[in-house]
Amino acid sequence: MRYLATTDSVLLRNVIAITLADLGDSEAVLLLIELLRNPKTKGNRGTLLYALEFFDVSTHVVMLVDLLDDTFEASRHSYQLISNVQDKISEAQKDICRQMIRRKLTDHKNKHKRDFLLESLELFT
Repeated sequence: MRYLATTDSVLLRNVIAITLADLGDSEAVLLLIELLRNPKTKGNRGTLLYALEFFDVSTHVVMLVDLLDDTFEASRHSYQLISNVQDKISEAQKDICRQMIRRKLTDHKNKHKRDFLLESLELFT
């Protein structure tokens, strides 16, 4: 896991992330979340998000909402992860997520992103 956090190689990071997911190593979740927050992974988050599909990420739903307006791939993976755990999300988390999405809606002029965010908002109703 040490290499996952330290490597600058996107290819190696992706291979390690998928391997940890295949092994079911739940200790990888926090490291994957940390990497998703790291600006160095922008544009290369799809595989990291895919690796999270093998774990319960309901406690990290707020961070996933933050990625709903990231790149196309990252936003769609985030949406999928959220929809997979939406029945495990607390009302407090839902409220925070709704507020975040509403703020994002005011920032975006792009119709496609706005439509996607409106669709995402429905996950928290």
